[in-house]
Amino acid sequence: MKTSSLLMLFEGPPRSRLGLTACTCAIRRKWLQQPDPKSGLFEPLVFLKHCHSVGAGGIQVSIGVFDTSQVNSPRNFAVEHSLQIDGIANPPKDEADLARRPFAWS
Repeated sequence: MKTSSLLMLFEGPPRSRLGLTACTCAIRRKWLQQPDPKSGLFEPLVFLKHCHSVGAGGIQVSIGVFDTSQVNSPRNFAVEHSLQIDGIANPPKDEADLARRPFAWS
């Protein structure tokens, strides 16, 4: 076994500063949803952990709405592991849409 292969066994995949977008993992998401349709690969913390496990430097994902108890989890994980989070926000389309979108961060 080469030395580089041995290092990867202990250190994991090589780190990159490049992040992954949700669309780059769409096939993996479909595969994960076969046994569990509620698999939430694109939930920010789950996706961040997945991207970290494959050596990516961060994520670009729709942020959505967080419960107040969960709002700091992705940020804390990102800071702890030197990862980036690029959030995609979808503002309300009209007055009716505003009522359907509670904003946990406001």
